[in-house]
Amino acid sequence: MRYNNLPYRKSIRMKMHDYMSGKYFVTINTCKKVSTFGVIKNEEMILSEWGEIVREEWSRTAELRSNVKLDAFQIMPNHFHGIIEIDFVWPLLYLHEEIAEGIRTDTMHRVRTKDQSSFNPANLNCRKFGKPISNSLPTIIGRFKAACTRRISILENYQCVRVWHRGYYERLIKNNNELEAIRRYIINNPNRWEK
Repeated sequence: MRYNNLPYRKSIRMKMHDYMSGKYFVTINTCKKVSTFGVIKNEEMILSEWGEIVREEWSRTAELRSNVKLDAFQIMPNHFHGIIEIDFVWPLLYLHEEIAEGIRTDTMHRVRTKDQSSFNPANLNCRKFGKPISNSLPTIIGRFKAACTRRISILENYQCVRVWHRGYYERLIKNNNELEAIRRYIINNPNRWEK
């Protein structure tokens, strides 16, 4: 079934991968690849107001989530590159006092949904529309994009603003050699812009 007359797209996500841990190289394009985040002059990226918002929200990603570490990133005129590391966190469920296994207080409780021995993260790899998996890469990227769009929309007086291309690209980083090569690629990206 198509939503909003958009064509059906096959998922590029890896099957049987939970996206809840690991290091990833992420690329997100702007809508229609329009250069809205700034310009490159003398091989240096000069951020626009939109680009500054993207930088601030990417930095906030790690501040808001204790299980996330950010590595090299680069905002380009029409896309964004970043390395993100996610440490797996056991899922927690917020329960009201009556459900919290006989613990009586007037506050909400955070309790594990299952004990650690029976929990299998591989069962969580199927993110369904409307049911995001907390602390997974798709959810983190989705919230990052939404936060940028919200702030840019406010900046543009709530006019209809399309900031991002639908989806994003990711690559699981498998070893330190690959990590170093990707870091160099990201850092040197403005130098190759004209070429």
